Amino acid sequence: MATPTKEKSNRFTDADILSDLQTYKPVTDSHTRNVWAFWDKGLSNSPEWNQRNVMSWVRRLGPTWTVRVLDLVEGSPNHVSQYIPRELLPDVFWNRTMTGPHVGQHSSDLIRLPLLYLYGGVWLDVGMLLFRSLDALCWNALEDPETPYEVAAFRVSMGPELSFLFNGFIAARRGSLCINL
Repeated sequence: MATPTKEKSNRFTDADILSDLQTYKPVTDSHTRNVWAFWDKGLSNSPEWNQRNVMSWVRRLGPTWTVRVLDLVEGSPNHVSQYIPRELLPDVFWNRTMTGPHVGQHSSDLIRLPLLYLYGGVWLDVGMLLFRSLDALCWNALEDPETPYEVAAFRVSMGPELSFLFNGFIAARRGSLCINL
């Protein structure tokens, strides 16, 4: 049996991580290593497997990335209104008058691009498993001012002539023209 290293023994508990994820984290001009996600009813009200995914992101990415899970819970420190100005989203979003079985997913669709444009970073759907560092996956190339890359995403091909961008993972530089509102 392996002896735990100091690094492994100093890991935060699940409760510590979930508690930290429930706090407001302001975005600074110098920091673009943001991971953005959304659960309309708040992370603590999401299925446990989603919470585990997000906790694994925090552990994998470490302190150089700031993980935020936004929501639409009144009074929440992570309410979407803390990060996106009202004029960037339709009234149906703010008034909570969207209807149908997929309101949470449609709300998520509305906020991902404004967040990436305003602040930069990576959008991950809470159901996404992260098996490697975002730095190695795409961020080092996006962050390098010498590269022409502004956006990274997965392309899903449905045949030789049909493909689309998978919107559950989108990485972008702040202010990217490709993401421009």
